[in-house]
Amino acid sequence: RAQAVCPESVAAPNGRLAICDRGGQVFVCQPVEGGGRREPLWAPPHCLPFSLCWGPSGEYLAYTSVSEVRLAALVVVPMPWVGTDAIVTPLQMAPYYLAPSPCGTRIAVLGALRHRQVLCIVDTAQATMPCTERAPPMSLHVLVSAAPLYFDWAPHAPEVLLALRGRRLCRERGAVASEAYSSVGEATASEAAFQQPLQQRTTELGPPWAGLGAEGWAVSGSASFRAPQWVDRLGCPQGAWLSPKDSEAGNGRVSLVLHDPASGATEVICETLPPSVHFSASPTGRWVAWSGMHDMRGHGGVFVRRLPVASGSPIMVFNDTALALAWGGDRLALLIELGDSDELVWAVWDPPVEGVEGGPAGVAASAGRLSVAPASFRPHEAFFERVLPFFDQFERRLRLWSPRNDAIVFADERSQVWVQPFPPP
Repeated sequence: RAQAVCPESVAAPNGRLAICDRGGQVFVCQPVEGGGRREPLWAPPHCLPFSLCWGPSGEYLAYTSVSEVRLAALVVVPMPWVGTDAIVTPLQMAPYYLAPSPCGTRIAVLGALRHRQVLCIVDTAQATMPCTERAPPMSLHVLVSAAPLYFDWAPHAPEVLLALRGRRLCRERGAVASEAYSSVGEATASEAAFQQPLQQRTTELGPPWAGLGAEGWAVSGSASFRAPQWVDRLGCPQGAWLSPKDSEAGNGRVSLVLHDPASGATEVICETLPPSVHFSASPTGRWVAWSGMHDMRGHGGVFVRRLPVASGSPIMVFNDTALALAWGGDRLALLIELGDSDELVWAVWDPPVEGVEGGPAGVAASAGRLSVAPASFRPHEAFFERVLPFFDQFERRLRLWSPRNDAIVFADERSQVWVQPFPPP
């Protein structure tokens, strides 16, 4: 257990936890049974709740910091931490959430500026290699919509997939400006980040996104993009986009499809789903999961389907909807609400064992196994307000699973961080 401001604890590939405490200070912890030793970082405080994340290989910690006078900055701390100064990049916007690219060389920050959505792409090379510059190069893109936006990185290139206005998927290179900011001089980056208003310290380096339609995939009708996912897929050199699309039946429902951006071909995963369906693909690209009401009478569930689609039919793993889904390899974590209370519990679905055939004697094995944690918990109110409504976006970069995918980390309403084991079958 450790004190934290909210469920702001994420696991690194090396087994460490990053935790934000009640005061917004970030520290790392090597968890052991019964507790763990906290190691505070010398980095700016005021960590924005649920912005804390590791680089893809644990090479850095990143979060957005908002000072008491509402000045924001992206903070990147090289790891392992040996007293190294944090790299602080001022942001001229109110940040929502951030996501490192899979290769770890870029961080995308989505936020608001003057009632418009903006996307900031920051180069993180200084976090992994020596450099005399204090602030990394960045590009600030003004988006074409003030509606909530979602994005995901390509699995094998610095490219971003965006959902604009909930009706169009667009791709854009995650490039940064060629020129870097000048050095902040004698002051350390941590001290200089909040010394003066951001408008005086940053400029808009990227042009507005005006011509995205040429690379876009338009979707008309009732489809409402939650968080499109760019999946590393065999047979698709550029990967595939997992997203909802209007059902051909024209009944106000949507189909969950994989879209090949190179050929334009689509593969239907499931039909007749509600427009706000929550979906996610496993990091291995072998499974797709979704949760939502599947008819107009309030019947819902959590389903998975193996890819390619020809591998078999969808499998129901839980006979009610889940509040959140999170993959750890090919293991699926479900956050389940207990009745009408505020109590939640984590459960984990394990896929069927390879080579087990279906049929009367193998039905249970062919559907996989669902394990439920022995104890429920009440999460912090900030988790309900800030994360759950957008969990599918946070799930793209938050790592709640341990490196071996045998435990989940979470925090409760008393600001205590817990590690719940889920041994593999």
